[in-house]
Amino acid sequence: MQEQVQILQNKQIASGYYHLVVRSETIARNCRPGQFANIRISDSLDPLLRRPLSFFNYSTETIEFVYRVVGYGTSLLTEKLVNDTLDIIGPLGNGFNLDIKKEGKVLVVGGGMGIIPLYPLIKNLAQNGFVLEVLNGARNHDELLLLDYFRKDSIPYSVTTDDGSAGEKSYVTNILAERLAEEKIDCVFGCGPHPMLAAVAKIMKETDIPCQLSLEERMACGVGACLGCVVLMNDGSYKKVCKDGPVFLSNLIAF
Repeated sequence: MQEQVQILQNKQIASGYYHLVVRSETIARNCRPGQFANIRISDSLDPLLRRPLSFFNYSTETIEFVYRVVGYGTSLLTEKLVNDTLDIIGPLGNGFNLDIKKEGKVLVVGGGMGIIPLYPLIKNLAQNGFVLEVLNGARNHDELLLLDYFRKDSIPYSVTTDDGSAGEKSYVTNILAERLAEEKIDCVFGCGPHPMLAAVAKIMKETDIPCQLSLEERMACGVGACLGCVVLMNDGSYKKVCKDGPVFLSNLIAF
């Protein structure tokens, strides 16, 4: 679906991070956890390519994104004002499979900005009565963007930071390994930097517990036409992150 949406909010929430809220009449009603939208930043051809942003939150009438300023396109996006319009295409991609067991605990592992696309999943699991824990890792305290949301929603969470400025000074994958050894875990979900996801996949390979990972790759078209975001699978095939993913079972990905 393609839609012209009205900006309701586009404000800075931390250094280099912005919270964008738009009014949507059609796309918002069809969003699922783990999906994303492709956003046209300008009315001109500069920049030429749209920017993919994962859904952070949505209702029947609004969609929310949290984005980090990393280059020209996202810098331009910060200049958009309330009541401006954006051309967006979505929802795109295959999101998380929520048909999972409900016997033990579900772990949701987020690293850095990877926690953003996991938030709709976390809310869905909590609302449907799953026992869950969020394992949130970041480089430092300032990059732990959702702790207030977890507290407000009464979501159990554990925190690690690389520098020890919040939570335990460790990697979030170390906490994952501890939970797997100590508790009955039904399923693991994850999103974050490539090295973190590779570490999660390596840990999960030693178990028979299903693990779904949302991959972060550079995208161009967002609909599977340009092959700019393909990733290698363990069977030697290539999958398009934008169309076949971004969510894959961890045991299928060749890290």
